[in-house]
Amino acid sequence: MNQRFPSRVIVRPPRAARSLPCFLLLLPSIGCAWLGRAEESWSDRRSTREWIDQALDAKQPDDRRRAVERLARGTDAGADVVLQAMNTIARTDSDAMVRTAAVRGLGVTPQPRSAATLVKILRSQREKIADALPADAPVRWEAARVLERWSIESTAPAESRESILTTLIEGVQTDPDRNVRLSCLSALGSYPDRRTPPVLVEALRGSDFAARDRAEQSLQRLTGQSFEHDPAAWERWLGANNRF
Repeated sequence: MNQRFPSRVIVRPPRAARSLPCFLLLLPSIGCAWLGRAEESWSDRRSTREWIDQALDAKQPDDRRRAVERLARGTDAGADVVLQAMNTIARTDSDAMVRTAAVRGLGVTPQPRSAATLVKILRSQREKIADALPADAPVRWEAARVLERWSIESTAPAESRESILTTLIEGVQTDPDRNVRLSCLSALGSYPDRRTPPVLVEALRGSDFAARDRAEQSLQRLTGQSFEHDPAAWERWLGANNRF
């Protein structure tokens, strides 16, 4: 005899109840996001002096770097007290990422004191600088990029152009980092000086095509001519045309 079982009735919870577990899973991330926004909002209330103190004195490099970045994008980025702190950090902080952020911040406001700091950073790899620590490659590259931008945009301080030019030439000839050399080559296209073309022509003889192309472009900007990366052709033209 077959036993009959009552049919099972599936009771589905209301839609809102079915969504509750997912909502509970999202609570931690929602809470973290809210706390993050609250912390950011609170941080924005700090004074410029407080940000400077954190940038100079915080024990953790990430805290110093965040303070430097906040100062660089703040309304007081060009204030003397901020630039003084940025120059100090760019020259002397023990962490390369903090120094890089400070160098980037200095690039916002071209001025002679900042140009002197960038020159010291680029030279620190090959000579001892009394008030600047030796700079790692990323720090030197950022300094070269700032000088490159200032040079191309014609915003480099006039009284700093000679020291910048000398440092760029030395960077092309002696810096061991390729990125630094490339930025220096690009920047030299903004200096119509008799010392510039020989450095660029010499770079055309190298095996690095990126460096050769940067040198060609800089020579084009200086002369309005183009010789398709041919150093011999450039030497002939420069010898026949005393442009500098």
